[in-house]
Amino acid sequence: MKISLNWLNQYFSQDIDPKILVKKFNLMSQEVAGLKKLVDIDGLVIGHVKSLKKHEDADKLSVCIVDVGDEELQIICGAPNVAENQKVIVAKSGVVLPGNFKIKKAKIRGVESNGMICSLAELGIQEFDSSEKGIYVLGDDALVGKDPLEY
Repeated sequence: MKISLNWLNQYFSQDIDPKILVKKFNLMSQEVAGLKKLVDIDGLVIGHVKSLKKHEDADKLSVCIVDVGDEELQIICGAPNVAENQKVIVAKSGVVLPGNFKIKKAKIRGVESNGMICSLAELGIQEFDSSEKGIYVLGDDALVGKDPLEY
């Protein structure tokens, strides 16, 4: 079973060093098989979908304007669950996702896209699954421009 350190920290009065937490779990007869960073991707940011409109040349694509803290990006998104005012995980141009998939500026059906709004599967956190309905939406308390892996 995999357990998020951020989730565990909700049950402690202060942040605990992960290595100390592993030792304490092992002493309490709960063996910890390993400790690893869930995702090791640099350059992800929390974004806020400020607006979106349907792509003029594609029924299933949306043209989104996403605030990522230091700039606003136009991102083409094919997820059926993308909506205005969502907090989302954004891979900006230059980020390399699992599978050595490099995000770069591109034109999609003639419209420029400057990044990618991500699902957990695209980040390698969960398996691609037909029940997954698109991008991962963060809580309203997520801070725009910050690292989503620290959220």
